[in-house]
Parts: sequence; structure tokens; C-alpha cells
Amino acid sequence: MVAQESGVSPKHILGVLYAFSSGGVELLKTQAHAADTRVAFEAACAFLEDRESELEGYEPVASCGGFVALSRRPSPPAVVLPGLSLPPSDLVVCNPVTGQHVSLPRPSIWDESFVLLAHGTSFSLQIVNLELADAGMLQIQTFSSAKGKWDGVVATYANLPLGAPGRFIRPSPLLLDGVAYWLCKSESKSLGYHVLTLPLDGQRQPAPIKLPDKVPKTRGRGDNFDAEDILLASTTVNGTRRLTLAAVANVTISLWTLDEHQAEKPARWTRHKFFDLWNITLERKGRLPSWEKGDRVALECFSESGESGSLLFHFYHRMLYRIDLQTEKQTEEVSLNLAGIYCKRSSSNMCEYHIDDAAVLKLKS
Repeated sequence: MVAQESGVSPKHILGVLYAFSSGGVELLKTQAHAADTRVAFEAACAFLEDRESELEGYEPVASCGGFVALSRRPSPPAVVLPGLSLPPSDLVVCNPVTGQHVSLPRPSIWDESFVLLAHGTSFSLQIVNLELADAGMLQIQTFSSAKGKWDGVVATYANLPLGAPGRFIRPSPLLLDGVAYWLCKSESKSLGYHVLTLPLDGQRQPAPIKLPDKVPKTRGRGDNFDAEDILLASTTVNGTRRLTLAAVANVTISLWTLDEHQAEKPARWTRHKFFDLWNITLERKGRLPSWEKGDRVALECFSESGESGSLLFHFYHRMLYRIDLQTEKQTEEVSLNLAGIYCKRSSSNMCEYHIDDAAVLKLKS
């Protein structure tokens, strides 16, 4: 179906991309940068500012190896007839640091999520477009920059009891060891919320993983989560990267790690870490911002930098925090940093943006 992930591992997290409330795309710095990444960050910001009018209405839907896929949903018709899908999105892929960019033809199916695979520092890309259809069907279409076009639509029912209809809770997948993961909701009461797995080697079928039974559903109604309540991440346990679910309950973030390989039935999860954000902020020096009505913890995205990784979340109004994930044991000191103040579009996705060492060296030369 598609090639495996590039062997280039992300080295430098520059920040997070999101659709700004005014309509453009913004890059927000999330941590102090080393001297050799300052030029890269400034170049990326300049690229987005110079093309602000061209990118109006776009939002980030996937990122990989310095490249980012931006999607703009066209205005739907006033009436969508039964059996017809919404039109596909306009799609742009760019590397804000180097200035490379290309507009892609629209796929032939409605795009609910994209997987972006970038190979090295050249503009060699593959994009996997997915649509959750009725009757538990997953439709997949792949674009290759080498061919310059979309391949045919591949439909699969295998091991996918998604119910009708199903939907992605978050459009951006988590990529881990050649497998893409999504949080999904199915109308099937026996399955409900689950993780959809799609191996990218084309040799294995997609399959669901049930969420932990004890994950609280505090802000949704009935069996519903708010989109900001749960987030997929990865942590290192005993030297092995494991799929992890972050879940919010009031002002606490809990981490649930998948114990066994995804093929094990049933899936087993262990709650191995939790962060009481109110106590953490009270222990920090300095005056806390005023607590406003409606302020709550909202998970935004996962960033992977080194072995620990980090969660980005909204705590106070318009404030984005970054917390490091220490996985082996509960530590007395927790690294909690204010990443910045932002005002993203309410429906916008947020995804981390990183570059590798080769891109940094190219800019310095």
C-alpha cells in the first residue's frame, strides 16, 4: 500500500502548527531553542507570514520530517443528498523551513484524516487519505509525489467492526513503529470508543483496540468524550516504545499504556502515571493567573523529543502548557512549562512541527 516510514528521526521540535483565529496558519514556539534552530524557526515563521493570504482557511492535518500537510475544506452545498459525501478538501504540502510547497489534486473520496510520510530532506512524499464509511468500511487512497497523482481507492472491511457510521475523534494520527493510530467512535455499543490501527507496510489489516474500561468520561454526556479529553501518545517502558492514552478528569491527566502487542485479545492497559495539574501549578514559584469561569484542561497534541516526549495542553484561558512525560516512575519534580499564549480557530487541529539534523545543517551552510 505505502512505503514504510523514513528512517530519519525527528531531532528538533520547533513548535506547533495551528489555524489562527483570523484565518491564517501560525507556528507557536513551545520550548527554548538551541542556537542552531533559531534560524529554522524564523524561516518557518517568515514562510507562513508571506503566504498568509494564500493559506487563509487552511489548517494543519499532518506533519512529518519537516513537512506539513495543510487542508482547506471547501464550502459544502446547502443540501447534501442521502448517500452522497461532502466534497474532498484542497490540500497543500509544504516545508516552511526550506520554502518547498506544492498543491495536490483533490482525492476522489471525502478526506477525514491524512497520514503524511516524508522520505529524507528531498520533496519525496506519500500521503494516505482515509474515510470511515458506513457498514464498517475503511476507504484508503494514496498519493505519491513520484507519480504526481492519487492511486485508486482501496476499501477494506477486515477486522473493522466500526458500526455505521464511525468517525475520527481527532483527525491527526499518531505514527509509531510503522503503524498509524487514531482515536475513533463507533455507533456499535459493544465497541464504542476505540483506537483504530493501520499498519503502513500494507502486509497487515487495520484493526481496532478497545479503550481501558476505567477511563472516566467526566465532561461528555453519557458515553461521550469531548475531543480534548483524550489523546494518543507514546512512552518508553522497559526500553520499548508503547502506545499510550492520555485522559483528562477534572484537572488530572492520567496516562494509560498498552501492555501487550495490539494483536492480543483483549487489549490490556495499565494506568502508570498521573499529573495533578492544580497541585503542580501551586508548587511553582510566582503568581498564578486568575482562574476564569470555563477554564479547564484541554489536551491539544503530543510532541516527541528524545525518549520522554511531552503533552501540550490548554489549562488557563489561551495558555498552552507543555509537560514532560517521565515514564519509568513517578518523580517528585515535574517539568511543566508555559509554551505560549494563542488563539486558534475553534475547529482547528494542532500538530507538532519538527525538523531533522540534515535540515538544520542545510540552513547553516
